[in-house]
Amino acid sequence: MFTALGLAAIIGELAWRPIGERLGAVGHWAIIICGAYFLAWGLTDLVSALWPRFSGSGLTRHRFHLPVEGRVFVLLMMALFVGSLLGRSNPLLLVFCCLAGPWVINGFLIVAMLQRLQVRRVTPERVMAGECFSVELELSNRKRLFPAWMMNVRDRVEAAGEVLEPEVLFVHAPRRSRQSGAYRLSISSRGPAVFGPVVLLSRFPLGVVERGLQSELPGGLLVYPRLGRLATNWRRLTEATHDSTHSAAHVTQSAETFHRLRDYHSGDDPRTIHWRTSARRNELMVREFRDERDSPMVLLLDAWRPAQAAPADAEALELAISFVTTICVQQLRGSRDAPVALAADGATPMEWNGQFRGEPLEPLLDALAILEPSPVADWRRLLAFTQRTAERRPTVLLISPRPEIIREELPRLHDEHRLDPRSTIRVLDVSDIERLRLFSWT
Repeated sequence: MFTALGLAAIIGELAWRPIGERLGAVGHWAIIICGAYFLAWGLTDLVSALWPRFSGSGLTRHRFHLPVEGRVFVLLMMALFVGSLLGRSNPLLLVFCCLAGPWVINGFLIVAMLQRLQVRRVTPERVMAGECFSVELELSNRKRLFPAWMMNVRDRVEAAGEVLEPEVLFVHAPRRSRQSGAYRLSISSRGPAVFGPVVLLSRFPLGVVERGLQSELPGGLLVYPRLGRLATNWRRLTEATHDSTHSAAHVTQSAETFHRLRDYHSGDDPRTIHWRTSARRNELMVREFRDERDSPMVLLLDAWRPAQAAPADAEALELAISFVTTICVQQLRGSRDAPVALAADGATPMEWNGQFRGEPLEPLLDALAILEPSPVADWRRLLAFTQRTAERRPTVLLISPRPEIIREELPRLHDEHRLDPRSTIRVLDVSDIERLRLFSWT
């Protein structure tokens, strides 16, 4: 608005000189200077709105905005001012001054309240995608005499191309005090999340002017891949792969023990339904078993994605990342002695070799959170990792969005890399995770 107002004042005065003809050269240059000031002010606010990270100091550190009420107020003042000049009416000029005084005082009070205010943000270091978490904002008023009223703190969060602007309102911040507030946030995509800048805003007391102060306050956290639940079909798949590499005597041993009763989910085996409990509770209940058999495995993830990938392909690959994350977490937490190893190749390769139950998962989750798919990912590099780790883990699962190419080249590369003949590499398409109902979010 101020950009348009400044341009209109300059162009109108230079073209028709309505003020110069009545007030002379002093009025003429006063209007031009005021128009240039409003023009620069409006451009500064425009830059701050379009590129919030452009400035951490300087002119664009201070924000100015007119709400709808303020715009009507300014238009009314301008109409009274122009009318008083054109009509040479002192009463209209007096009314204009009565309106301009509170408008200027409102802006001055906000600027005074913004002085010596400091914001501090407290965030967790790591969160899971899709889970709600709290971010604490602390407002410190270091002034000796002047309190702050109705301070709105607007934060900025960027994560995986998504921009969020949560806000926290501090009604009253007494002098030399600290006030705490928090907002809840949920980030749907894995990866690093960047916080900042933070803007302090206020319209107190009249609400016709909004002034703000921007602080960089950089911060960030790491968003882990979302964990889900492995369905019954996944256990069948691993049992089939595991049994194919073991003797019949080993297979006949008891593999599962009863764990608990739970609600029925889509994809569960109907043979596991506990009918007596289902009839008593009037809803389907199934018996859940925990696999006590040692079934170590190697997971290989081919994070290949073409440069112009369809949204469905990108979602399928993200589902695969959550799938392997869930496998690793449940394998380490639920099995007695079943080490799991994971290797992935994308923009940068990653390797993780879990040996013992209860081993810290942060290195694995950190690596999967920042794993970037790439069109130059080479799945052949994963075979070298298999050669080093497959001695104790004969079950090898390779998850890839291009299974046809891998199945054609795998027999030849299997001989070249001299892999253990006891190990069987099973190739799984990323789309089969959802098609075969191996994994679900609930």
